[in-house]
Amino acid sequence: MHLDLNLLTVFDALLEEGSVMGAAERLHLSSPAVSRTLGRLRKVTGDDILVRTGHTMAPTPYALSVREDVHRLVRQAREVLTPARELDLAGLDRTFTIQCHDALAASVVPVLAGRLMAAAPGVRLRVLAENSADTDDLRHGRVDLELGGGRPALPEFRSEVIGHDSLVVAMRRGHPCADGLDLRAFAA
Repeated sequence: MHLDLNLLTVFDALLEEGSVMGAAERLHLSSPAVSRTLGRLRKVTGDDILVRTGHTMAPTPYALSVREDVHRLVRQAREVLTPARELDLAGLDRTFTIQCHDALAASVVPVLAGRLMAAAPGVRLRVLAENSADTDDLRHGRVDLELGGGRPALPEFRSEVIGHDSLVVAMRRGHPCADGLDLRAFAA
């Protein structure tokens, strides 16, 4: 059997985008090319992969059951086939998307941007507010980096502690808590 890794790449994009057109845009291919590959996937797997539900398409139970495996295999194939090379920061021309809490955006991002401008002038930062679906955005490459207050719950993410911070409560003179405030009183 001839193994075509392009099938997995298209399979992954179809599951992520939920449409032939979306997968085609993501992969920089034509819709007919992705449609033909979907036909090949259906033939190889014996499953429809995506089925029309009104105006949208939904993954079949089989497609849902292999979704994470397909994504992992595509990611691993890219890692194996992409040669490791020294990164030329000065010549890098790319936009990185960072997702973080507003407080971190105000304190960390300006420092990061200043250092990046000096070392990598072609790099641009796009900063997004933290949201409840952040893990999905990070997992699927819509976000490159997430800055947060804790380690990620999922083991598939690599994390690094980059600093520690102190929390401060400020209040006016004469405030009822001005004589002393501990965590229990603050939380009450």
